[in-house]
Amino acid sequence: VEAVVAHAARRWGDGDLALCGLDELARAAHVSREHLCRVFRAEVGCAPVEALRLMRLERAGTLLARFELPIAEVARLAGFSDQFHFSRCFRTVYGCAPSAFRDRIRTGQPWPPVGPGGVRALCRRLWEELRAKR
Repeated sequence: VEAVVAHAARRWGDGDLALCGLDELARAAHVSREHLCRVFRAEVGCAPVEALRLMRLERAGTLLARFELPIAEVARLAGFSDQFHFSRCFRTVYGCAPSAFRDRIRTGQPWPPVGPGGVRALCRRLWEELRAKR
């Protein structure tokens, strides 16, 4: 898990949050794809590629909550090349469109959880590692 977080931090450190594939992540961790998936499910609660996708959506939620960026820009900064695909993924995870999420946060409603609890801990570790590199 730590090797995947370190790899994502290296890949995403330049601002490109494009999704990493399972083969790439397994190579970075020096394990088989199957072993990596087993470890991730046990430690984080979901597969590694899904965890990274949820981490990108968590980043998008932060951008929506803190900045007045257009949705297309938030999608791009979160590593999605297509705003429609981003909005669909966001709605699936958060239960509302990105613009509705922004409105909910503005009115003081709580931030809905994203995926299994282990994903949020991974998010904190990844963003802390990225901040430390700057």
